[in-house]
Amino acid sequence: MEKTLNKNNDTAIRNTILYEYCSEEWHPIIDHNQIILNKKKGELIFSTGEQVKGIYIIINGKVKVVSPSFNNEEHIHRLTGDGKILGHRGFSAQYYPISAIALTDLTIVFVPNEIFKILIKTNPSLSFYMIEFFAEDLRQSEERMKNLMYSDVKNRIAKVLLTLIDSFGYDEKELNKLSYSLSRKDFASMAGVTYETVIRTLKDFQDKKFIKLEGKEIFIINLNSLRDFVFSK
Repeated sequence: MEKTLNKNNDTAIRNTILYEYCSEEWHPIIDHNQIILNKKKGELIFSTGEQVKGIYIIINGKVKVVSPSFNNEEHIHRLTGDGKILGHRGFSAQYYPISAIALTDLTIVFVPNEIFKILIKTNPSLSFYMIEFFAEDLRQSEERMKNLMYSDVKNRIAKVLLTLIDSFGYDEKELNKLSYSLSRKDFASMAGVTYETVIRTLKDFQDKKFIKLEGKEIFIINLNSLRDFVFSK
């Protein structure tokens, strides 16, 4: 695995949690042991059943975390992007229980488990960050499970839209446009509904003037109404 750096990436790498929450005397250790990787859109970062060797931090790009469902189709557990951690669920395991796939071209940092464990043990700020991170990850996982069990299909799809806003934000060049719109197939996977239901529901949301559709791109026209629709159920 080869390190590939440019000026912008180098600045972003220096802003990751490792440098932010580890004391300066550990920075040379981080420099020496982290590996910078580039991945193409659609490429696996790690896969279910693969041996766990370390954790990953996203420098720039977007990722979906998935597992195979009972019918061997993908089930999307999480969407994540710049600055976030991947592979943490396999941190204390021998094999990854899930897979991570690049939604866009991607630059990531890989840190071997033995180094990451030393950093956690010797840097209280990093330890506290990880405790908060795991707690939030568990809360979101429980919320997604409750959503699949008790919410109707339109509510689930609306929550996926809110997740896209929270995970990736808006496009910097076009007002109200999501910076990344999932494929309709991935929408269906994340919401636990059929492809056809996604198409009908997005059209209904457009008729309600919650969103605007332009091809596969989605614009959020009335965020307050969309949130009211979700949380009034």
